[in-house]
Amino acid sequence: MLSREELHRIFDKWCKKLRIVPFWDVKLELVEDVSWRKTGDIKIDCDDKKAVIMLNIGNPKQENLEEVLAHELFHLKLYPLDQVTESLSVFYLNLEKIKSFPMEDVKSKNHIMSCLTD
Repeated sequence: MLSREELHRIFDKWCKKLRIVPFWDVKLELVEDVSWRKTGDIKIDCDDKKAVIMLNIGNPKQENLEEVLAHELFHLKLYPLDQVTESLSVFYLNLEKIKSFPMEDVKSKNHIMSCLTD
């Protein structure tokens, strides 16, 4: 098992390697609760550009905690892409609903569709 100091050193190394700082204010929280079922997790506050990486040191399900730290930091690094992808999926889901919506006036439906897809 890695020491707390070693985990913080690894965390800092990956934050620099992924160029997360100074764009994000990110902290590492070491969780000792043996009932926590995850090995790692991340909480992101996009508005304030803050994040907390939680790492289970009480009862980890995986031995390679450096890999877990890197994995959670990748979630933060790719967060903007994740948000765009989610927005697009919601957009296309709504587009399909509009396509299937019964409208008597075909011209109005076509106008709505052209506004959404142009």
